[in-house]
Amino acid sequence: VTSKIFRICLAISLFSLSFLVMVSSVRSETSSVDQNEVLEQAIVALGGRENLDALASFSIESRRVRYVMGQGPEPGIGLHRYSASAAKIFHSIKANNFRADFLHTGQYIGTGGVRPVTEIVVGGNQGYLMGFNDFFLQTGAENEAMTPERLAVTIKTERLLNPHFLIKDLMQKRLQFIPKTSRPDLAGYQVGMDEIFPITLSRFRETGKRILVTNDAWLKKWKDTKYFKDSVAERIFFEVDSNWLTR
Repeated sequence: VTSKIFRICLAISLFSLSFLVMVSSVRSETSSVDQNEVLEQAIVALGGRENLDALASFSIESRRVRYVMGQGPEPGIGLHRYSASAAKIFHSIKANNFRADFLHTGQYIGTGGVRPVTEIVVGGNQGYLMGFNDFFLQTGAENEAMTPERLAVTIKTERLLNPHFLIKDLMQKRLQFIPKTSRPDLAGYQVGMDEIFPITLSRFRETGKRILVTNDAWLKKWKDTKYFKDSVAERIFFEVDSNWLTR
């Protein structure tokens, strides 16, 4: 899977899954959402029912470079290249196993940096870890079976990161929609925009500043207060953007 094609497919997949989860988790007696219709839309977004039924395996390759803010001559300004990471993940759906290879290259640790490699192999309900299990390299290389909690987290993470699994489980009735209910312990709650702002995002650019995402209503309510002045306006590493969600 090429990087460009994968990014496009992943964006469509995650959007579809997010929309599916959002509309299916907000439940009430008066809800008119057709859960099966939403599921069909998600299936189409992932390539269609026929392609999902025939999906036997897939692989993902990813690379990134991590920068740390605040390493310049002034606080909060300047970026420092910290590490580069690469990952290769292969899933065999029919065999119910997957393999993940991770490579982290530290840029300034010793001569030429360090390149700890971690390999994870999971088959069914068993998993094995080979290589470094500690990003800070304090424990040395390992070669052992994964602990039950590590295995459970690894499997759950892979299933949540790849919406193909959840959609296929819904298609094959291994997962079921939660029926509409008035029970408060099962009913979902849809959070409004005014309840979540502000949100802090990191932006990798020359200034190293972080964006405080909000909306006009929040900004109008708080911008003339002492809280805003002390916590936001005088902080050199904050930029306020009330139009971020509209772009």
